[in-house]
Amino acid sequence: MGVVLLEILVSVDCVGGPVDQAEVESAIANRINKETGPQDLVLFTGPDRLTIIRSGLTAPAETEGFAMRVQGALQQPLLVGEGRVSCQSAIGVAVSRSGDSAERLAQYVEHALGDARMLGGDMMVAFDDQDRDLLAQ
Repeated sequence: MGVVLLEILVSVDCVGGPVDQAEVESAIANRINKETGPQDLVLFTGPDRLTIIRSGLTAPAETEGFAMRVQGALQQPLLVGEGRVSCQSAIGVAVSRSGDSAERLAQYVEHALGDARMLGGDMMVAFDDQDRDLLAQ
């Protein structure tokens, strides 16, 4: 199973008044839903944090490609009410292996997400074998 964890940092350029956070989240979800399938689970886990669980992927390149498509979709401005919303996303990616627990996979994704956030801007970092070796020590 591949897991993609996105943290979305939203900056709002308002025209004609404030933009409702629920409308922003709805617009983001609609944009992301164009990139996801019926088997994907998409959850807002905080006001600026989104988790996508995509099953059936075993190759890191497949999951990274999916994450890059989601990130590309988010780079296009969203029109919400009278406001124009721009998103930047730091994305951590991890692909489970046989024997990985859900807790371990969450740890891997958080590690990758932390690296992406440190790099700044629209960045995607995949948890890889070198990271596994470091955490195993």
